[in-house]
Amino acid sequence: MRKLLFTLLISSTYLFSQLTNGNIVNTKTPKHINIPGTRVYIIPSENYQMAESFVGLINGNRAAIQIMDLDGDNFYSNAKTFTTENFKKQGIEVNQFLEIKLNEYPAKYVSFEKNNLKSFQLVFGDTTYSTLVMSQFNSLDKESEKDILKMISSIYYDKEKNVNPFDTAQFILDESKSKFKFSKSTSSVFMYSINGEKMENYGNNPFLVVSTFPRELNKSPKDVAVQLVGLLENKGLSNSKVKSINEKNINGKKACEFIIEGKMNEIKSTIYELVVVDTEKTIAIQGIIKSDFEKNISEMKKLTHTLQLK
Repeated sequence: MRKLLFTLLISSTYLFSQLTNGNIVNTKTPKHINIPGTRVYIIPSENYQMAESFVGLINGNRAAIQIMDLDGDNFYSNAKTFTTENFKKQGIEVNQFLEIKLNEYPAKYVSFEKNNLKSFQLVFGDTTYSTLVMSQFNSLDKESEKDILKMISSIYYDKEKNVNPFDTAQFILDESKSKFKFSKSTSSVFMYSINGEKMENYGNNPFLVVSTFPRELNKSPKDVAVQLVGLLENKGLSNSKVKSINEKNINGKKACEFIIEGKMNEIKSTIYELVVVDTEKTIAIQGIIKSDFEKNISEMKKLTHTLQLK
């Protein structure tokens, strides 16, 4: 697989112009721009702008590239599931799958189509980080296809760059009001823990996760909160019951606050959720508590009720 030359893509129309011996090889040029909150540099195609509700670039409603730069993660463990077989298990028919390199970093590339949408994805990294590049556009839009391929082939990664994770944050939280402080982030997902303590696995310690994603029309904050509870049920939440639902305003924005009791991976837990929306984006906050329930819920609320959207 590693010996394959990355030649013609799908229709034999487009080439990765920076490909050398099956690899993406680039140096940083004045045309490259940094994707804020990441160490990724890219040469944007015409009409592409920084996205507001995720980390990456967007061309109106036509096409988008999302970047998830996971500092502290391990490419080799993360990329184990990035396989043709796993895509097929999700009902995705893979057009092309290659194992290559992006400069000195090992990488995997895949292209596929589903529901009239085409996607090119690239994951690369080493033992200290893992970066995922995802794109999406209409499968009939050949101009967007060409633009996306050119941008992916232009990627340069500067491992030495200092990154301010809040460059991409679409929210403000006043940490002075609570014991919960910022701990770490991966792309546009921010984690808060007691006194900001960093852990590989938080185990029985309480923590909050703040995520941002585009708003879905006709979905209220309550709709999103219910959907997020469903996702937790796929990750170990069982015997759940809603203790309280409170639809409210948080600093002038529509919001819904959930408190759910149940078990996470068979351990008695309380789930705290706050979902806030504006015209373009949704901010979702989820907290998991496994001890000192009332005290930790109170401290979480002290932080989350200061939420302001940028």
